[in-house]
Amino acid sequence: MIQDNIKVTILLATYNCEKFLRTQLDSIIYQTHTNWELIVSDDSSSDKTSDILNEYKLKYPEKIYILNNEKRFGNARDNFFHLLENCIGSYIMFCDHDDKWLPKKIELTLAKMLETEKKQPPHTPVLVHTDLNVVDGELNMIAPSLMKFQDISPERIKLNNLLVQNVITGCTVMINKELKE
Repeated sequence: MIQDNIKVTILLATYNCEKFLRTQLDSIIYQTHTNWELIVSDDSSSDKTSDILNEYKLKYPEKIYILNNEKRFGNARDNFFHLLENCIGSYIMFCDHDDKWLPKKIELTLAKMLETEKKQPPHTPVLVHTDLNVVDGELNMIAPSLMKFQDISPERIKLNNLLVQNVITGCTVMINKELKE
């Protein structure tokens, strides 16, 4: 399958997330689409986050890369922008340190991206996103759909709709390099 040859870059901004980090990292490692790389930027965690990241980097050196940061960002937005500035992937996904990805997340999202790109002129910026399960801090299901849980209509994606109600959750997003640029 041609999709298997496509590398996906995953960006992970971390800060004091030792409680959740192993679950998220394992859920990425066990994806059905295995052609991925993970780039991590830790924002000066004071817990065991850095130790966990280094442990996984040693175990998967061809998959996991940790950026060395000169300064503390103090917020996820700036940390993710730092990650974006330091990646060169053709397809980029974002994840939060307290997520747990379902096994086909990359595979299904990439398939939708490629399908969407085929319908556009070459070099068109594209963003695809999905719904997500709502869970508590122990990963117990609260709701199988954030969109239904918050009464969000996924069809309302025109700019005027997006200005008043955000239907896109960052940890569900894949963008192509044209959108990044």
